[in-house]
Amino acid sequence: MPLAIAATGPKMIRLAAQVADGVLLAVGAEAERLRVSIETIRATREAAGLSPTPVDHAGWRLVRKLQVTSGEPSIGHLR
Repeated sequence: MPLAIAATGPKMIRLAAQVADGVLLAVGAEAERLRVSIETIRATREAAGLSPTPVDHAGWRLVRKLQVTSGEPSIGHLR
């Protein structure tokens, strides 16, 4: 069974890159932060003698609580 670990900071990203099959990045949606985090995963795996590419990585963006006062919620409510 594949193991994925969520990580927010550089230490946890490095740990997850060494031991997990996937890294869930919780570093925000800024392109530069994502680029640095993905590069950290690749560099850590290479330093550990692991292939830098097979590890899966994903990110997500937290949104504030959605409160709809009338009708059904829609994607328009999140904009």
